[in-house]
Amino acid sequence: MSITVRCPSCQQRSRVADGALGLLVACPRCPHQFVAQADDAPVLQPDIPRQSIPTFHSQRRSEVAPNPATPLEDVPHHAGPNGFLISVALLPLGIPLVWLLVGAITGRETILSFAAPLALAVGVCGLCGGIALTHWSTAARIRAMLAVVVLAYLVSGVLFFVKQSWLEEARKNFNFNRGEREFVPPDKAYIVRFPGLPKEQDTSPIEGWALKAFRFADPNRAGSGVFVSAHGVAPKDFPKEDPEEVWFQKAKAKLLETTGAALVKDDPIRSPDFQAHEYELQFPDDQLKRVVRILRIRNRVFYLSVDGPFLTGDTPDVKEFMKSFKLPKVKN
Repeated sequence: MSITVRCPSCQQRSRVADGALGLLVACPRCPHQFVAQADDAPVLQPDIPRQSIPTFHSQRRSEVAPNPATPLEDVPHHAGPNGFLISVALLPLGIPLVWLLVGAITGRETILSFAAPLALAVGVCGLCGGIALTHWSTAARIRAMLAVVVLAYLVSGVLFFVKQSWLEEARKNFNFNRGEREFVPPDKAYIVRFPGLPKEQDTSPIEGWALKAFRFADPNRAGSGVFVSAHGVAPKDFPKEDPEEVWFQKAKAKLLETTGAALVKDDPIRSPDFQAHEYELQFPDDQLKRVVRILRIRNRVFYLSVDGPFLTGDTPDVKEFMKSFKLPKVKN
């Protein structure tokens, strides 16, 4: 004969064999252990088959019976995430708010976009939700979620105070190795190696200059990883008789006017075959940079540029793209 008992912790009823009365039993619905006593309103259940009733040996109350209780209903061993677990799982959603508050208090602008803390918050919130649905004990789930939440807030703090020089240094040492291919425009005016197959662009990269441009955008890096090459005849107000310094000063002013970006660096490139300057530009949102190289060869102009976050002229993929430019060999 089985006897119905009630767990004093979760108040759920379960069945035990009558021989288990007075023994310490484990509740099948929660991790609580209690001394089996008949419920105030016992409900007699049919006999449990012998093979499903564990064998009990003489033992003190301090000893635990090996799970003699049988649940009245076929339910999981835990009651699922309660309100407290859900509230812990939602704690990471405060990370974007903390970013806003820290920025307002310190007056410091982070170089990363607001998408960084938002993505971190959503990802960690999903992870905590997964932990809340496990079959672990409630205490173990709470400890695991709190550890993940604390780690997420520490990571968000590092991301907020990260310095641009750190990211630029990391970007310099990271080469994407996309399998470059040699590209020659239809008129065979130059040769350059793109990280993919470029497409012809309708507009000139510099406003007012008649440059035929070709563009490749990395599909895995939205808004960045853009490589452009272009060439054409120099504008009439840029005569080839102008000294190098004067000509490139005018070109730089036109470039800044077209892009609306701030000039970070201006490096002259020395070569016996051509005159060139390389410019590093920073766009107003502080998230995108552009490295531009303008070459002047007699009355023709060649343009190369790469867009991306935290890049410089020394970044490997930028450096390789710029160095790959060459003029075709002239046949005698």
